[in-house]
This record gives sequence, C-alpha cells and structure tokens, in this order.
Amino acid sequence: MEYQFSSDYSSQPVATCSMDHEAFGHWLTEEMASDEKKVHHILSQIEALQAQKIDQFILKGSEYSLKLTQEDAVVGATHVGFEAFNDELCAVSDDSQDLGFEHDELALDDQQGTAMCGLEDFSDLIHAWLDFVFP
Repeated sequence: MEYQFSSDYSSQPVATCSMDHEAFGHWLTEEMASDEKKVHHILSQIEALQAQKIDQFILKGSEYSLKLTQEDAVVGATHVGFEAFNDELCAVSDDSQDLGFEHDELALDDQQGTAMCGLEDFSDLIHAWLDFVFP
C-alpha cells in the first residue's frame, strides 16, 4: 500500500492512500485526525491480535469504521452499510457486474468506501501516521 501524508490549509493532517486503499486515507483523516490516544489504542489492539490474545477488534466511527482480525484490516464507510460488519461486507469486492454496471460511478464509490490490507501493512501505516502527526 502506498500512502502520503500532508497538512491542509488549516494545518490538519491529511492521509492519501493508493487507489485500492483510499478508504484508509479517509479513515485516518476523518476518524483519527490528531487523536494520539486513539492511535495508541489501535496499536495496542494490533499487538494483542498479533500475540493471538484477541480474535478481532472493531472500532465504529461516525464516517468510517475499522475491523481488525489476526490477518487483515478492513475500513468501510458508514454510508455503504459497513457498520454491520457482516462477513460478506468485509470482503472487498466489486459487485457492479451483478447489477449490470461496468466501471460505473457506483462501483468507484464502493471502492473508495471500503479497503482491505494485511494487518502488518496496516500496522506500518498507523506507525507512519503516528510519526507524521506526533513527531
């Protein structure tokens, strides 16, 4: 996963992630912002998952929600129904062909609304965000 951090015109941190992982950037920007306590809490949950002390961790946010398992991290926008965290919603897939769409706006919006990566890659992203926002 590729990512870049910057600051907006009001000096707020902004995360931008590669196309298949855009939702992680939105989630960091909208839900994590400058909340160091929340970032450290997520890092402690990642450590618990890696040590197999817990099976999963879910953090529901106002715009985006996060689900961590021992293998994966999934972020989803609330507006695409991700708050339910059903197994079928956690699998990032493009169902636009079932609806007769190809490369439609709806499919693009769904790709921007959900993203998935390995837990190790997600941990790297969170550590990088922490270093950027709280140097």
